[in-house]
Amino acid sequence: MAYISEAARYARGDGGSFTADASTNYLGNYPAGTLIFLAVSAPTSGTAWTSISVIDSTGNTYTQIGTVDTSMPANHLMARFYCVLTNPVTTSDTITSAKLPVGGGSNSQKWTILAAAFDDTATFDVQTAAADAASSAVNSGSVTGGAANQLLFGAVAYSDGTGAVGITAGGGWTNGTKATASPSSGGRSTAIGWRYVSASGSRSYISTLASSQAWAAGVAAFTLGGAAIATYTRSYQVVVDATGSTSPTLTQASGPSATIDSSGSPVFVITEPTPFTSAMSFTLAGTDGSDTAEETIVIDPRGTDQSGRLVWDGSEWR
Repeated sequence: MAYISEAARYARGDGGSFTADASTNYLGNYPAGTLIFLAVSAPTSGTAWTSISVIDSTGNTYTQIGTVDTSMPANHLMARFYCVLTNPVTTSDTITSAKLPVGGGSNSQKWTILAAAFDDTATFDVQTAAADAASSAVNSGSVTGGAANQLLFGAVAYSDGTGAVGITAGGGWTNGTKATASPSSGGRSTAIGWRYVSASGSRSYISTLASSQAWAAGVAAFTLGGAAIATYTRSYQVVVDATGSTSPTLTQASGPSATIDSSGSPVFVITEPTPFTSAMSFTLAGTDGSDTAEETIVIDPRGTDQSGRLVWDGSEWR
């Protein structure tokens, strides 16, 4: 169980009035059960927001973690979310931070969305902490009494001028690549981090900025456990015409490595890898006398449990 990939990235900072939703496509294909952490940095135009909604085009709903921190400079905010996908998603699907009624001015365009995907099964333990300050030392404050075997999610939004202020993850933490809105001047950056811990104890998200900046940061703990993301087992049965003979083979041509059980040939059982994030292609071949034919089978991660029946009629699969 581990980090899969960056799941979404959005940054807009071109100034002017912006009242549309902030929306972007997923960066990968993720099956149902995938755990996604997400952070949003957005303008408030002087209004203290207490919640923001995040949804996607397949109907998955993101749960807000804690409260929205509105103490960023120039009426900016940072919010954190998580979602265990109930519906699989692909790069054609979108993820959206719902519309905020912001006003005009360059600050109203400085939006960022960052998300990371994990194949862990984990439960939010309801504890979260958040803090803000003006310094180079980012510290979210502590979640106390954390259970053993947890996945921690940290996020920070900070002032970033022209986008040149780097960030270094603290001990034990891994940060993804920051997203910066309006990097020409007055920029705002967002970074997310994660950490696996085996022992119980207090939890804090820590990182170091290359220079002192105003920032808002938060941490949340998720207790690991339960079954892994379900795999889909697909069986493809090859049936030979009564007048023919066959020696079918099934080999994988591309995609994430799958397990092929040929012990029951001509019934092949393909077990998908976990996580299953991109399509797999297989070549099914068989012979009837001197004739040989091949059929390409493509399995898509959006699919459900299924079986396929292919019949060799002496000259082709049908």
